[in-house]
Amino acid sequence: MENMRAVLLYEVNPHEIGIDTLQQFDHELRSIYARLDTNAILKAFLRNVDVIIAAIEDAKIGINLAIDLQNMRQTYENRKRLYREYKNIANALSYAIDCLQTFSPH
Repeated sequence: MENMRAVLLYEVNPHEIGIDTLQQFDHELRSIYARLDTNAILKAFLRNVDVIIAAIEDAKIGINLAIDLQNMRQTYENRKRLYREYKNIANALSYAIDCLQTFSPH
């Protein structure tokens, strides 16, 4: 998740983030989501899995919105919405990462 966040915020020019990258992010987040949702050991280890899953779900929704925006006609307004969505995805990922660090026993 940290790598996804970095790509969205500073590692890659927003013009270069394409549908393939977003679909890969979605796939990775679905995998993390499934592990958190089904792995009893992880559920026992983490104090509040539901909050982490909710943040991942927010990121996935943002990714799907960004994919939709990528498929729309590229007007100035649609580009602004797309770049805002990248920021929303990064914020959701940051929250999930923070939750993982906060809710994990040290």
